[in-house]
Order: sequence, then structure tokens, then C-alpha cells
Amino acid sequence: MEIIARYDSMTEAKLELGEREFAENTIDAGKLDMLLHPENYPASPLKAVA
Repeated sequence: MEIIARYDSMTEAKLELGEREFAENTIDAGKLDMLLHPENYPASPLKAVA
């Protein structure tokens, strides 16, 4: 169920492959705040999405 939710949310956000990999690794590492507030993390590849 969690995998489906992740895939659907990444598809809805229109993330590209590199962004999806970063998001997966970030979620797995327990750093969800980095995804929710990418403006606080200058090296985040999701900066353009936010």
C-alpha cells in the first residue's frame, strides 16, 4: 500500500526519474522534512518543484 501511495504522489507531482530517486531515498532515510520544505535545503534537486 505504501509503495502505491508513493508512486501515485510522485506521479501527481510530475517528478522526473532523478527527482523520484531522491524522494525515495529521502523517505527511506526518514528525512521527510527535506521533501516538504526543499527551500531549506540548498542541495535539494526538488528545489525547482517547490
